[in-house]
Amino acid sequence: QKYGTGKYHIHVYYQGTDGSMTYVAQTTTTLPELKASGEVSVSNVNAQNGSFDVTISNITAPHGLSKVLVPTWTEAGGQDDIIWHTAERQSDGSYKVTVPNSKHKYGTGKYNIHLYYQGTDGSMTYVNQTTTTLPELKTSGNVSASTRYYPCVSYASHVADDLPSGGLAEVLVLNW
Repeated sequence: QKYGTGKYHIHVYYQGTDGSMTYVAQTTTTLPELKASGEVSVSNVNAQNGSFDVTISNITAPHGLSKVLVPTWTEAGGQDDIIWHTAERQSDGSYKVTVPNSKHKYGTGKYNIHLYYQGTDGSMTYVNQTTTTLPELKTSGNVSASTRYYPCVSYASHVADDLPSGGLAEVLVLNW
């Protein structure tokens, strides 16, 4: 059986030139069941871009490996923003995926990261998990105002610099 584990009985026979079989010896061996495993690490956490990288290394996949899946979601709101990212194989044999917060409702804070292998036999196996924190980008900017069209007063405003990764819906300017 492909990927079979457990106790195997091994018998050795000689086949003579006349076709007869002669028993010689026997032994047994046990193939232990391999558990799916892999190390999950997070790097390049970037609040400015709203993303982080997930790398999977030291992979053991007893049922073969057709896909490496990384379901990810923010802690806030439960799994309402879960995305099953597919990691891509790297030249060193590891797998990597960049997780952008734009796929997760621009969420910041704690992210849950799980690891699953899809085997060549179609099986899906949970392997490992970790968490990371994507810091909230503190919005900052420079505001300038100038008076124009004297004696009627009107203002021109300009907002620049670091804007939130989700963009702005509107800019409100209060005057009093």
